[in-house]
Amino acid sequence: MSDYFQQRGYSDIDDSEFSFDSFRDDPAPSTPGLDLQGLNAHDATDTFEAAKERRRSRVVPFGEKTAREIEKASLRIRKNQDWGVEPEKYWLQRKTTRAERLGSYIVWGGVIIGFLAFCGFGIWGYLEARAPQLCMLQDEDFRDGVINPELWMHEISSGGGNVGSFDWTTAEEANSFIKDGKLHIRPTFTPEYPDMTTINLSADGLCTDPYYWCNMTQNSTAGTIINPVQSAKLSTKINMHFGSLKIRAKMPRGDWIFSQISLEPATNDYGSYPANGQIMLVQNRGNDVLYGQGGADLVDSYVNYGPDGVQGWGKTLGSQKKLKFQTYQDGFHTYGLTWTPSHLRTWVDDPTNTVALIQWDKFGGFWKQGGWQANGAGYIDGIFNPWAPAYPSLGAPFDKPFKLTLHVGVGGMNGIFKDQVPWTLTAGRQAALKEFSRMNATTMKWPEDEDRDLIVDWIKMEQQCLIDPLYLWKAS
Repeated sequence: MSDYFQQRGYSDIDDSEFSFDSFRDDPAPSTPGLDLQGLNAHDATDTFEAAKERRRSRVVPFGEKTAREIEKASLRIRKNQDWGVEPEKYWLQRKTTRAERLGSYIVWGGVIIGFLAFCGFGIWGYLEARAPQLCMLQDEDFRDGVINPELWMHEISSGGGNVGSFDWTTAEEANSFIKDGKLHIRPTFTPEYPDMTTINLSADGLCTDPYYWCNMTQNSTAGTIINPVQSAKLSTKINMHFGSLKIRAKMPRGDWIFSQISLEPATNDYGSYPANGQIMLVQNRGNDVLYGQGGADLVDSYVNYGPDGVQGWGKTLGSQKKLKFQTYQDGFHTYGLTWTPSHLRTWVDDPTNTVALIQWDKFGGFWKQGGWQANGAGYIDGIFNPWAPAYPSLGAPFDKPFKLTLHVGVGGMNGIFKDQVPWTLTAGRQAALKEFSRMNATTMKWPEDEDRDLIVDWIKMEQQCLIDPLYLWKAS
Protein backbone atom coordinates (compact mmCIF):
# COMPACT_ATOMS: atom_id res chain seq x y z
CA MET A 1 0.00 0.00 0.00
CA SER A 2 2.77 2.46 0.89
CA ASP A 3 4.54 1.79 -2.40
CA TYR A 4 1.37 2.67 -4.28
CA PHE A 5 1.04 6.10 -2.64
CA GLN A 6 4.74 6.91 -2.82
CA GLN A 7 4.84 6.25 -6.57
CA ARG A 8 2.04 8.78 -7.02
CA GLY A 9 3.49 11.56 -4.92
CA TYR A 10 1.75 10.82 -1.62
CA SER A 11 4.94 10.23 0.35
CA ASP A 12 3.61 12.00 3.42
CA ILE A 13 0.75 9.54 3.94
CA ASP A 14 1.19 6.91 6.59
CA ASP A 15 -0.18 3.63 5.28
CA SER A 16 -0.84 2.43 8.79
CA GLU A 17 -3.91 4.56 8.68
CA PHE A 18 -5.25 2.36 5.90
CA SER A 19 -4.33 -1.03 7.38
CA PHE A 20 -7.40 -3.23 7.19
CA ASP A 21 -5.57 -5.86 9.23
CA SER A 22 -5.83 -3.60 12.24
CA PHE A 23 -9.57 -3.66 11.86
CA ARG A 24 -9.58 -7.42 11.89
CA ASP A 25 -7.22 -7.66 14.90
CA ASP A 26 -9.07 -5.15 17.07
CA PRO A 27 -12.05 -6.53 18.86
CA ALA A 28 -15.38 -5.13 17.90
CA PRO A 29 -17.09 -2.79 20.32
CA SER A 30 -19.49 -4.38 22.71
CA THR A 31 -22.29 -2.17 21.63
CA PRO A 32 -25.41 -4.17 20.94
CA GLY A 33 -26.83 -3.88 17.39
CA LEU A 34 -23.76 -2.04 15.94
CA ASP A 35 -22.49 -3.00 12.44
CA LEU A 36 -18.73 -3.24 12.98
CA GLN A 37 -17.93 -3.78 9.27
CA GLY A 38 -19.81 -0.65 8.22
CA LEU A 39 -18.17 1.38 10.96
CA ASN A 40 -14.69 0.29 9.92
CA ALA A 41 -15.40 1.14 6.21
CA HIS A 42 -16.74 4.55 7.09
CA ASP A 43 -13.71 5.34 9.19
CA ALA A 44 -11.38 4.28 6.36
CA THR A 45 -13.19 6.44 3.85
CA ASP A 46 -13.11 9.34 6.25
CA THR A 47 -9.38 9.00 6.73
CA PHE A 48 -8.76 8.75 2.96
CA GLU A 49 -10.72 11.94 2.22
CA ALA A 50 -8.78 13.74 4.92
CA ALA A 51 -5.52 12.62 3.32
CA LYS A 52 -6.62 13.90 -0.07
CA GLU A 53 -7.50 17.24 1.47
CA ARG A 54 -4.07 17.44 3.07
CA ARG A 55 -2.51 16.68 -0.31
CA ARG A 56 -4.40 19.49 -1.98
CA SER A 57 -3.39 21.98 0.66
CA ARG A 58 0.26 21.02 0.53
CA VAL A 59 2.41 23.99 -0.51
CA VAL A 60 5.03 23.25 -3.15
CA PRO A 61 8.11 25.53 -2.97
CA PHE A 62 8.44 28.04 -5.84
CA GLY A 63 10.22 26.57 -8.86
CA GLU A 64 9.83 22.92 -7.86
CA LYS A 65 7.66 20.35 -9.60
CA THR A 66 5.46 17.80 -8.05
CA ALA A 67 5.99 14.11 -8.61
CA ARG A 68 2.95 13.99 -10.89
CA GLU A 69 4.28 16.85 -13.05
CA ILE A 70 7.58 15.02 -13.34
CA GLU A 71 5.73 11.87 -14.29
CA LYS A 72 3.72 13.66 -17.02
CA ALA A 73 6.85 15.20 -18.50
CA SER A 74 8.51 11.84 -18.71
CA LEU A 75 5.68 10.55 -20.87
CA ARG A 76 6.71 12.94 -23.70
CA ILE A 77 10.20 11.51 -23.97
CA ARG A 78 10.54 8.80 -26.58
CA LYS A 79 12.43 5.86 -25.27
CA ASN A 80 15.51 4.41 -26.89
CA GLN A 81 16.14 7.54 -29.05
CA ASP A 82 19.75 8.49 -29.76
CA TRP A 83 19.80 12.28 -30.05
CA GLY A 84 23.44 12.45 -31.14
CA VAL A 85 22.89 10.72 -34.50
CA GLU A 86 21.51 12.75 -37.46
CA PRO A 87 18.61 11.00 -39.25
CA GLU A 88 19.40 9.72 -42.70
CA LYS A 89 18.31 12.10 -45.55
CA TYR A 90 17.01 9.50 -47.87
CA TRP A 91 16.00 11.98 -50.55
CA LEU A 92 19.64 12.82 -51.15
CA GLN A 93 20.51 9.20 -51.75
CA ARG A 94 18.40 8.85 -54.90
CA LYS A 95 18.32 10.57 -58.31
CA THR A 96 15.59 13.07 -59.16
CA THR A 97 13.07 12.11 -61.79
CA ARG A 98 12.43 14.00 -65.01
CA ALA A 99 9.07 15.23 -63.75
CA GLU A 100 10.70 16.60 -60.61
CA ARG A 101 13.36 18.42 -62.64
CA LEU A 102 10.72 19.87 -64.95
CA GLY A 103 8.70 21.13 -62.00
CA SER A 104 11.80 22.76 -60.55
CA TYR A 105 12.57 24.48 -63.88
CA ILE A 106 9.01 25.82 -64.08
CA VAL A 107 9.14 27.23 -60.57
CA TRP A 108 12.51 28.93 -60.99
CA GLY A 109 11.61 30.13 -64.47
CA GLY A 110 8.48 31.77 -63.08
CA VAL A 111 10.52 33.44 -60.35
CA ILE A 112 13.01 34.84 -62.87
CA ILE A 113 10.30 36.03 -65.27
CA GLY A 114 8.44 37.70 -62.42
CA PHE A 115 11.59 39.47 -61.29
CA LEU A 116 12.36 40.70 -64.80
CA ALA A 117 8.77 41.90 -65.23
CA PHE A 118 8.97 43.77 -61.94
CA CYS A 119 12.18 45.49 -63.05
CA GLY A 120 10.69 46.27 -66.47
CA PHE A 121 7.58 47.92 -65.06
CA GLY A 122 9.74 49.90 -62.66
CA ILE A 123 11.91 51.22 -65.49
CA TRP A 124 8.81 51.99 -67.59
CA GLY A 125 7.27 53.96 -64.73
CA TYR A 126 10.48 55.88 -64.23
CA LEU A 127 10.67 56.85 -67.89
CA GLU A 128 7.01 57.87 -67.81
CA ALA A 129 7.36 60.04 -64.73
CA ARG A 130 10.69 61.73 -65.28
CA ALA A 131 10.90 65.06 -67.05
CA PRO A 132 12.89 64.76 -70.31
CA GLN A 133 16.09 66.72 -70.63
CA LEU A 134 15.58 70.05 -72.40
CA CYS A 135 17.97 72.08 -74.52
CA MET A 136 17.60 75.81 -75.08
CA LEU A 137 16.44 76.75 -78.58
CA GLN A 138 15.91 80.47 -78.12
CA ASP A 139 16.55 82.68 -75.11
CA GLU A 140 15.42 86.14 -76.16
CA ASP A 141 15.49 89.17 -73.88
CA PHE A 142 15.57 91.89 -76.62
CA ARG A 143 18.55 93.64 -75.03
CA ASP A 144 20.14 94.29 -78.43
CA GLY A 145 17.63 97.06 -79.16
CA VAL A 146 16.62 95.69 -82.57
CA ILE A 147 14.51 92.81 -83.83
CA ASN A 148 17.07 90.21 -84.89
CA PRO A 149 16.32 89.21 -88.53
CA GLU A 150 18.19 85.93 -88.00
CA LEU A 151 15.68 84.90 -85.34
CA TRP A 152 12.46 86.64 -86.40
CA MET A 153 10.46 86.96 -89.59
CA HIS A 154 7.73 89.55 -90.24
CA GLU A 155 4.68 88.06 -91.88
CA ILE A 156 3.32 90.44 -94.50
CA SER A 157 -0.31 89.91 -95.47
CA SER A 158 -3.68 91.60 -95.83
CA GLY A 159 -5.78 88.46 -95.42
CA GLY A 160 -6.35 88.59 -91.67
CA GLY A 161 -5.23 85.03 -91.03
CA ASN A 162 -7.56 82.32 -89.79
CA VAL A 163 -9.81 84.78 -87.92
CA GLY A 164 -10.24 87.17 -90.86
CA SER A 165 -9.05 90.20 -88.88
CA PHE A 166 -9.12 93.70 -90.35
CA ASP A 167 -5.44 94.51 -89.93
CA TRP A 168 -2.74 94.54 -92.56
CA THR A 169 0.44 93.10 -91.05
CA THR A 170 3.60 95.00 -91.94
CA ALA A 171 7.30 95.20 -91.13
CA GLU A 172 7.07 98.92 -90.36
CA GLU A 173 8.82 100.17 -87.25
CA ALA A 174 5.63 101.92 -86.18
CA ASN A 175 4.03 98.52 -85.71
CA SER A 176 6.90 96.49 -84.20
CA PHE A 177 9.91 97.85 -82.35
CA ILE A 178 12.17 97.43 -79.31
CA LYS A 179 11.90 99.89 -76.44
CA ASP A 180 13.65 99.65 -73.06
CA GLY A 181 14.68 96.08 -73.76
CA LYS A 182 11.16 94.91 -74.58
CA LEU A 183 9.40 93.99 -77.82
CA HIS A 184 6.33 96.10 -78.70
CA ILE A 185 3.68 95.21 -81.28
CA ARG A 186 1.31 98.14 -81.82
CA PRO A 187 -1.79 98.49 -84.04
CA THR A 188 -2.16 101.80 -85.91
CA PHE A 189 -4.81 103.27 -88.19
CA THR A 190 -4.08 103.22 -91.90
CA PRO A 191 -3.97 106.71 -93.46
CA GLU A 192 -6.69 107.48 -96.00
CA TYR A 193 -5.85 106.63 -99.58
CA PRO A 194 -7.47 108.24 -102.62
CA ASP A 195 -9.95 106.24 -104.61
CA MET A 196 -8.55 103.78 -107.16
CA THR A 197 -5.37 103.28 -105.12
CA THR A 198 -3.84 99.81 -105.25
CA ILE A 199 -1.22 98.46 -102.87
CA ASN A 200 0.72 95.42 -104.04
CA LEU A 201 2.53 93.83 -101.13
CA SER A 202 4.27 91.30 -103.38
CA ALA A 203 5.87 93.93 -105.63
CA ASP A 204 9.08 93.81 -103.63
CA GLY A 205 8.73 90.13 -102.83
CA LEU A 206 7.71 90.89 -99.26
CA CYS A 207 4.32 89.17 -99.11
CA THR A 208 4.45 85.98 -97.08
CA ASP A 209 0.79 84.97 -97.23
CA PRO A 210 0.51 81.45 -98.68
CA TYR A 211 -2.98 82.23 -100.02
CA TYR A 212 -1.83 85.34 -101.89
CA TRP A 213 -3.60 87.96 -99.80
CA CYS A 214 -1.11 90.50 -101.05
CA ASN A 215 -3.18 93.11 -102.92
CA MET A 216 -5.53 95.85 -101.65
CA THR A 217 -7.50 98.34 -103.71
CA GLN A 218 -9.43 101.43 -102.66
CA ASN A 219 -12.36 101.40 -105.08
CA SER A 220 -15.67 102.90 -104.04
CA THR A 221 -17.40 101.63 -107.18
CA ALA A 222 -16.35 98.03 -106.62
CA GLY A 223 -16.92 98.36 -102.89
CA THR A 224 -13.36 97.42 -101.92
CA ILE A 225 -11.22 99.13 -99.35
CA ILE A 226 -7.64 99.07 -98.11
CA ASN A 227 -7.43 97.54 -94.66
CA PRO A 228 -8.18 100.31 -92.14
CA VAL A 229 -5.62 99.09 -89.55
CA GLN A 230 -1.96 98.14 -89.69
CA SER A 231 -0.24 95.89 -87.21
CA ALA A 232 2.52 93.27 -87.01
CA LYS A 233 2.84 89.53 -86.87
CA LEU A 234 6.22 87.99 -86.04
CA SER A 235 7.27 84.35 -86.25
CA THR A 236 10.45 82.63 -85.14
CA LYS A 237 12.77 81.08 -87.69
CA ILE A 238 13.50 78.34 -85.16
CA ASN A 239 10.99 75.51 -84.97
CA MET A 240 10.00 73.66 -81.83
CA HIS A 241 9.08 69.97 -81.54
CA PHE A 242 8.20 68.76 -78.03
CA GLY A 243 9.55 70.86 -75.22
CA SER A 244 8.81 73.88 -73.08
CA LEU A 245 7.90 77.48 -73.84
CA LYS A 246 7.76 80.44 -71.44
CA ILE A 247 6.88 84.04 -72.35
CA ARG A 248 6.55 87.03 -70.04
CA ALA A 249 4.23 89.58 -71.61
CA LYS A 250 1.68 92.31 -71.02
CA MET A 251 -1.50 92.31 -73.10
CA PRO A 252 -2.82 95.31 -75.11
CA ARG A 253 -5.89 97.30 -74.10
CA GLY A 254 -8.51 98.69 -76.49
CA ASP A 255 -11.88 97.83 -78.02
CA TRP A 256 -11.75 95.13 -80.70
CA ILE A 257 -8.00 94.62 -80.24
CA PHE A 258 -6.95 91.04 -79.67
CA SER A 259 -3.55 89.49 -79.05
CA GLN A 260 -2.39 85.96 -79.80
CA ILE A 261 0.70 84.05 -78.73
CA SER A 262 0.56 80.79 -80.62
CA LEU A 263 2.47 77.94 -82.19
CA GLU A 264 1.82 77.62 -85.91
CA PRO A 265 2.71 74.57 -88.04
CA ALA A 266 6.10 74.88 -89.71
CA THR A 267 5.14 72.43 -92.47
CA ASN A 268 2.01 71.32 -94.30
CA ASP A 269 2.53 67.59 -93.89
CA TYR A 270 -1.18 66.90 -93.32
CA GLY A 271 -2.63 69.29 -95.89
CA SER A 272 -4.04 72.79 -95.51
CA TYR A 273 -5.62 74.55 -92.55
CA PRO A 274 -6.87 73.26 -90.15
CA ALA A 275 -5.38 69.81 -90.79
CA ASN A 276 -1.92 70.85 -89.57
CA GLY A 277 -3.26 72.18 -86.29
CA GLN A 278 -2.64 75.30 -84.23
CA ILE A 279 -1.63 75.63 -80.56
CA MET A 280 -3.02 78.81 -79.03
CA LEU A 281 -0.93 79.39 -75.93
CA VAL A 282 -2.84 82.54 -75.02
CA GLN A 283 -5.49 84.70 -76.66
CA ASN A 284 -6.87 87.86 -75.07
CA ARG A 285 -9.36 90.57 -76.06
CA GLY A 286 -8.66 94.16 -75.08
CA ASN A 287 -12.31 95.06 -74.50
CA ASP A 288 -13.73 96.05 -71.14
CA VAL A 289 -14.30 93.27 -68.62
CA LEU A 290 -18.06 93.63 -69.14
CA TYR A 291 -17.78 92.43 -72.74
CA GLY A 292 -19.98 89.34 -72.95
CA GLN A 293 -17.57 87.08 -74.78
CA GLY A 294 -14.76 87.83 -72.33
CA GLY A 295 -12.71 90.98 -72.05
CA ALA A 296 -9.36 92.04 -70.67
CA ASP A 297 -9.64 89.82 -67.58
CA LEU A 298 -9.94 86.56 -69.55
CA VAL A 299 -7.49 84.51 -71.61
CA ASP A 300 -8.28 81.59 -73.91
CA SER A 301 -5.95 78.64 -74.45
CA TYR A 302 -6.82 75.91 -76.95
CA VAL A 303 -5.83 73.88 -79.99
CA ASN A 304 -7.33 74.06 -83.47
CA TYR A 305 -7.62 70.97 -85.67
CA GLY A 306 -9.79 69.61 -88.45
CA PRO A 307 -9.97 67.80 -91.81
CA ASP A 308 -7.82 68.88 -94.72
CA GLY A 309 -8.98 72.23 -96.10
CA VAL A 310 -12.63 71.81 -95.16
CA GLN A 311 -13.98 75.11 -93.85
CA GLY A 312 -16.52 74.90 -91.07
CA TRP A 313 -15.36 71.45 -89.94
CA GLY A 314 -12.57 72.67 -87.69
CA LYS A 315 -12.72 72.00 -83.96
CA THR A 316 -11.25 73.65 -80.89
CA LEU A 317 -10.32 72.02 -77.59
CA GLY A 318 -9.14 73.99 -74.58
CA SER A 319 -10.10 76.17 -71.65
CA GLN A 320 -10.00 79.70 -70.17
CA LYS A 321 -8.53 81.47 -67.16
CA LYS A 322 -10.15 84.54 -65.61
CA LEU A 323 -8.56 86.96 -63.16
CA LYS A 324 -10.35 88.45 -60.16
CA PHE A 325 -10.32 92.22 -59.61
CA GLN A 326 -7.63 92.81 -62.25
CA THR A 327 -6.87 92.33 -65.95
CA TYR A 328 -4.05 90.92 -68.01
CA GLN A 329 -3.37 94.49 -69.15
CA ASP A 330 -2.51 95.68 -65.64
CA GLY A 331 0.92 94.07 -65.59
CA PHE A 332 3.20 91.35 -66.89
CA HIS A 333 2.31 87.68 -66.64
CA THR A 334 4.25 84.55 -67.53
CA TYR A 335 2.56 82.22 -70.02
CA GLY A 336 3.89 78.68 -70.32
CA LEU A 337 3.50 75.56 -72.43
CA THR A 338 4.65 71.99 -71.77
CA TRP A 339 4.45 69.82 -74.88
CA THR A 340 5.22 66.08 -74.91
CA PRO A 341 4.41 63.16 -77.25
CA SER A 342 1.40 62.28 -75.07
CA HIS A 343 -0.10 65.65 -74.06
CA LEU A 344 0.28 69.39 -73.90
CA ARG A 345 -0.49 71.71 -71.00
CA THR A 346 -0.66 75.50 -70.82
CA TRP A 347 -0.38 77.58 -67.65
CA VAL A 348 -0.25 81.16 -66.37
CA ASP A 349 2.30 82.54 -63.87
CA ASP A 350 3.01 79.15 -62.28
CA PRO A 351 3.29 75.66 -63.81
CA THR A 352 0.69 74.42 -61.32
CA ASN A 353 -1.83 77.06 -62.47
CA THR A 354 -3.05 75.07 -65.47
CA VAL A 355 -5.25 76.67 -68.12
CA ALA A 356 -5.65 73.82 -70.63
CA LEU A 357 -4.61 70.17 -70.37
CA ILE A 358 -5.01 68.15 -73.57
CA GLN A 359 -4.15 64.43 -73.34
CA TRP A 360 -4.75 62.82 -76.72
CA ASP A 361 -3.73 59.40 -75.41
CA LYS A 362 -6.76 59.55 -73.12
CA PHE A 363 -9.40 60.30 -75.80
CA GLY A 364 -7.93 58.22 -78.61
CA GLY A 365 -6.63 60.89 -80.99
CA PHE A 366 -8.10 63.96 -82.66
CA TRP A 367 -9.97 62.16 -85.44
CA LYS A 368 -12.01 60.33 -82.83
CA GLN A 369 -12.31 63.44 -80.64
CA GLY A 370 -13.66 65.44 -83.57
CA GLY A 371 -16.47 62.94 -84.14
CA TRP A 372 -15.71 62.39 -87.82
CA GLN A 373 -15.40 58.58 -87.67
CA ALA A 374 -19.13 57.98 -87.23
CA ASN A 375 -19.10 54.90 -89.43
CA GLY A 376 -15.88 53.56 -87.98
CA ALA A 377 -14.15 53.44 -91.37
CA GLY A 378 -12.26 56.73 -91.19
CA TYR A 379 -14.71 58.52 -93.47
CA ILE A 380 -17.78 60.63 -92.93
CA ASP A 381 -19.56 62.49 -95.71
CA GLY A 382 -16.56 61.89 -97.98
CA ILE A 383 -14.04 63.47 -95.58
CA PHE A 384 -10.77 61.59 -95.26
CA ASN A 385 -8.74 61.30 -92.06
CA PRO A 386 -5.59 63.37 -92.77
CA TRP A 387 -3.76 61.90 -89.76
CA ALA A 388 -4.16 58.22 -90.69
CA PRO A 389 -0.54 57.99 -91.96
CA ALA A 390 0.67 58.97 -88.47
CA TYR A 391 -0.82 55.84 -86.85
CA PRO A 392 -0.12 54.51 -84.19
CA SER A 393 0.71 58.01 -82.95
CA LEU A 394 -2.42 59.66 -81.54
CA GLY A 395 -0.82 63.11 -81.30
CA ALA A 396 -1.23 64.10 -84.95
CA PRO A 397 -1.29 66.86 -86.05
CA PHE A 398 0.63 67.96 -82.93
CA ASP A 399 3.54 65.62 -83.59
CA LYS A 400 5.33 67.89 -86.08
CA PRO A 401 7.54 71.00 -85.67
CA PHE A 402 5.82 74.31 -84.90
CA LYS A 403 7.02 77.91 -84.87
CA LEU A 404 6.25 80.61 -82.31
CA THR A 405 4.05 83.46 -83.56
CA LEU A 406 3.19 86.82 -81.94
CA HIS A 407 0.28 88.77 -83.37
CA VAL A 408 -1.86 91.78 -82.47
CA GLY A 409 -5.01 91.96 -84.57
CA VAL A 410 -8.11 94.12 -84.80
CA GLY A 411 -11.66 92.94 -85.49
CA GLY A 412 -12.42 89.69 -87.21
CA MET A 413 -14.99 87.56 -88.97
CA ASN A 414 -14.44 84.02 -87.73
CA GLY A 415 -15.51 84.08 -84.11
CA ILE A 416 -12.84 86.08 -82.36
CA PHE A 417 -15.59 88.66 -81.70
CA LYS A 418 -19.23 87.56 -81.79
CA ASP A 419 -21.17 89.82 -79.44
CA GLN A 420 -22.12 93.50 -79.86
CA VAL A 421 -19.75 94.12 -82.77
CA PRO A 422 -20.11 97.43 -84.71
CA TRP A 423 -19.88 95.66 -88.07
CA THR A 424 -22.03 93.12 -89.88
CA LEU A 425 -20.71 89.58 -89.65
CA THR A 426 -22.97 88.20 -92.38
CA ALA A 427 -22.30 90.80 -95.10
CA GLY A 428 -18.76 89.70 -95.95
CA ARG A 429 -15.31 90.91 -94.99
CA GLN A 430 -15.15 93.88 -97.38
CA ALA A 431 -18.43 95.27 -96.05
CA ALA A 432 -17.17 94.79 -92.50
CA LEU A 433 -13.93 96.61 -93.38
CA LYS A 434 -15.88 99.60 -94.66
CA GLU A 435 -18.03 99.74 -91.53
CA PHE A 436 -15.00 99.46 -89.30
CA SER A 437 -13.13 102.20 -91.20
CA ARG A 438 -15.75 104.75 -90.10
CA MET A 439 -14.60 104.37 -86.50
CA ASN A 440 -11.49 105.90 -84.99
CA ALA A 441 -9.33 105.60 -81.91
CA THR A 442 -11.60 107.86 -79.89
CA THR A 443 -14.81 105.96 -80.53
CA MET A 444 -13.06 102.65 -79.87
CA LYS A 445 -11.40 103.90 -76.66
CA TRP A 446 -7.88 103.09 -77.75
CA PRO A 447 -5.17 104.33 -75.37
CA GLU A 448 -2.79 106.92 -76.76
CA ASP A 449 0.28 105.41 -75.11
CA GLU A 450 1.82 101.94 -75.11
CA ASP A 451 -1.13 100.46 -73.23
CA ARG A 452 -2.45 99.29 -76.59
CA ASP A 453 0.80 97.41 -77.28
CA LEU A 454 1.56 93.77 -76.79
CA ILE A 455 4.77 94.07 -74.76
CA VAL A 456 7.06 91.04 -74.51
CA ASP A 457 9.76 91.07 -71.83
CA TRP A 458 11.49 87.77 -72.59
CA ILE A 459 11.03 84.40 -74.30
CA LYS A 460 12.54 81.03 -73.42
CA MET A 461 11.98 78.20 -75.88
CA GLU A 462 13.36 74.74 -75.06
CA GLN A 463 13.16 71.43 -76.86
CA GLN A 464 13.71 67.84 -75.78
CA CYS A 465 17.34 67.18 -76.59
CA LEU A 466 17.54 63.65 -75.19
CA ILE A 467 14.50 61.65 -76.22
CA ASP A 468 14.54 58.18 -74.65
CA PRO A 469 13.18 55.11 -76.48
CA LEU A 470 9.80 55.42 -74.76
CA TYR A 471 9.27 58.90 -76.19
CA LEU A 472 10.54 57.85 -79.60
CA TRP A 473 8.02 54.99 -79.65
CA LYS A 474 5.15 57.31 -78.66
CA ALA A 475 6.11 59.86 -81.30
CA SER A 476 6.52 57.32 -84.11
